[in-house]
Amino acid sequence: MLLFRLQVTLLEEGVLRVLCFQSPAGEAEHQAPLPFQPHELKRLQRSLDEHIVRAPADDQLAWTLGEALFQLLFGGPVGLLWHRSLDEAERRQAPLRLELRGHMRVLGWPWEFLRAPDGDFVPLSARTPLARYVPLPEPEQSALLAERPLKVLLVQASPEGLPPLDLAREQEALEAAFSTLHGGAVLEVVFPATFDRLHAAVRQFQPHVLHLGAHGDADGFIYLGEAQPIPLQGKDLARLVADAPALRLVVLNACRSAEAHDGAASAAERLVRAGVPAVIAMQRAISDGAAAVLARELYGTLAEGYAVETALAHARQAMAVTYGLEWSTPMLFLRTVDSHLWRWVAGMRSPAVQKDKAGAPVSPPSVVAVERRTAPDGSEVLYLPPAEVWFGPPGKEQRVKVEGFWIGRAPVTNAQYARFVAETGHPPPPHWGKAHFPEDLADHPVVFVSRKDAEAYCRWAEGRLPTEREWERAARGADGREWPWGNQWEPERANTADGGPGHTTPVGAYPHGATPEGVLDLAGNVWEWTANREPEGAVAKGGSWFDPPESARTWERMLANPEAGYDDVGFRCAWDDLPEEPAT
Repeated sequence: MLLFRLQVTLLEEGVLRVLCFQSPAGEAEHQAPLPFQPHELKRLQRSLDEHIVRAPADDQLAWTLGEALFQLLFGGPVGLLWHRSLDEAERRQAPLRLELRGHMRVLGWPWEFLRAPDGDFVPLSARTPLARYVPLPEPEQSALLAERPLKVLLVQASPEGLPPLDLAREQEALEAAFSTLHGGAVLEVVFPATFDRLHAAVRQFQPHVLHLGAHGDADGFIYLGEAQPIPLQGKDLARLVADAPALRLVVLNACRSAEAHDGAASAAERLVRAGVPAVIAMQRAISDGAAAVLARELYGTLAEGYAVETALAHARQAMAVTYGLEWSTPMLFLRTVDSHLWRWVAGMRSPAVQKDKAGAPVSPPSVVAVERRTAPDGSEVLYLPPAEVWFGPPGKEQRVKVEGFWIGRAPVTNAQYARFVAETGHPPPPHWGKAHFPEDLADHPVVFVSRKDAEAYCRWAEGRLPTEREWERAARGADGREWPWGNQWEPERANTADGGPGHTTPVGAYPHGATPEGVLDLAGNVWEWTANREPEGAVAKGGSWFDPPESARTWERMLANPEAGYDDVGFRCAWDDLPEEPAT
């Protein structure tokens, strides 16, 4: 996931300041006059709200408003960065999250209607999902990841005296989505929900996901109860979730739950301020049918391992087919870099068999004798002597001298990292349950570690991260290979999106993808942090299980946030020198 982060600030005299402070293409800012007065925007919103249930997905009024909002954000230098970032996202085959930050009086505008001239609505595409970020004094979370089994609390209410809600379809959607989740899920249902029942369920169950299906109104209340409606304010709900530290996602499938009222914060904003890192709420009324489609598609896509904002974009697409402009009703708030609740970090399937497409065994790589030793962390390391090698992408490559160094034969595994955590007290990766990795992943590369985590491990192992030149020297060799084994792509030699199992595999599971010296997994499986950094991010090399083969070329690089961990980024260590091992 690539990030395009904007700070939007309403200045005096009807001018909006737009600052892009993070993107794959750099930074920029501009100021633009509002194409409407705030009261005119409210009038347009009310007009849309009144007929939105009947409006087609391509409603002309929504188009006109969306183009005006697009021009406001992307009419100046920030627009150039947006298009360059789209090109970079296409090159990397990665989504580009548009993230808006600022005061809620601006974030509350209907940014879901953003539409490029002669294009489609931006948030309708899973390639360009939209999220709002509420600034708080606490740092944002690096990941949403929850330990499994995932605990989902479904809270439903349809009290007498209000129009009946079709809540059965909502429950069926959640049950169907989570029944296939790898690692399992536990669904707890509270119906009919009262404040006391909700309070007890949150306290006792400690959910990772809370889905609330109920009525909401223009005064900011959500209605629980059975015989009669019990109004629940956003601040009351926020107090409940403040005592649920495991909570990662709240979905308020209730009308107007994202709408601010008379200057007071909406229920969604209050939940974010209470510490919930991801909240989806409704900015206007939503029909029963659209709410059911939202639940079905959102959770079904989440169960497949997609990020929250990507899953919501897919749900929007499904809503647009049958329920027209109601696709724009959900609003997403995020306070996390990585918004995956879980990912297929590994599964029970076996690694790819080392055979070609005709079924013939793949020939092993040629072998170059090198010195081997054992590093302080117990890993096998190889010595690569000084050499002049090619470095850099085609057209910009240069011949450089790289001094001799030792390098880990394979990426650091979960088992190795667990020893480091146990001996140092260093925080474990966020997806480890109870500070320990799943037993079946012991020999898989450790993931969800930031570059700082990787550096700490290598210092503990009396080493360091390899430089980008050293890493490329190991993968590319003196002959400038395109792949670690040679110049012809063979999917049976590496774990990538081309024929791989769709998750990490044990280190060394593709022995025929080794370099002539015997260094393993330099193509695919996981990207690997290096010691180098650019203004746009830290350098990682090697491609991964999630990426196409082109990303695994020896000269390719990825720039990533060094403070974040990812499900497809790991590392290996390097050493300048190692003591000789005693003769046996």
